[in-house]
Amino acid sequence: MIYKDNPKFSIEFVENALRQHYQEKPSERQSRSSLRIFCQECSAQDENMLRIFFRLVKQDTNNILIDSVINSLPKDTQKYVRLKYKSSDYNVTAQEQQTHVTRGQLNIWRIKILEKIWHAFNYELTFEDIYFPKKIVNMLEVLATLLSVYNNFDPNHRIVDQYYVQCLEHYYNSYRKLLDALNECIINQDDDAKINMVVAEAVRNPYMTKEALAANCGLNQGTYSRYLKLFEKKVTPYVVKT
Repeated sequence: MIYKDNPKFSIEFVENALRQHYQEKPSERQSRSSLRIFCQECSAQDENMLRIFFRLVKQDTNNILIDSVINSLPKDTQKYVRLKYKSSDYNVTAQEQQTHVTRGQLNIWRIKILEKIWHAFNYELTFEDIYFPKKIVNMLEVLATLLSVYNNFDPNHRIVDQYYVQCLEHYYNSYRKLLDALNECIINQDDDAKINMVVAEAVRNPYMTKEALAANCGLNQGTYSRYLKLFEKKVTPYVVKT
């Protein structure tokens, strides 16, 4: 569920970030990049410039996270996101016609997408992200960027709280272990350990039903689910519980 009781959560904030992400002009993107370089160069002498630099870095990494979330969605849901946030040419009726789903289903998609992006903005990979290695890699790259920037430009934690940096480090180490476990299965999918084959098939087809995935592996659904649960139990400590 979306965090209705969390005062920090704002549907408007996430939707504004989506619209800005999709509607930003190349000239605006270039201006922001130039400003980021300028603030970085001035940050050693001016703390306010350092704060602005950090905000611009976070905006850039948020854009990476938005792309990561959207690219991990099913194709029809990706189409809906583009229709709703990339331009104002498609009202809800047009969105229904283009996606061939009801208004109620579109709203369910909307809330789920906003929830996923909200998790991403908080650097949280959840149980639903286990079988998306590209999404894990993107999150690791974002965390590595932020940790490098904060440690290099604010080593004494004048601006960024030390505990916050430690949380980012914890997430990075956890997601690194998750990716290693996933890669181990993918690399060794042809050996005799059926769990590797099962996990590799789930990565190839993350939106396929377990019945279809089991058939692809030549297993019955019960056996397939048992191996999948073994892997999921192993990696559960590496993701955020929701």
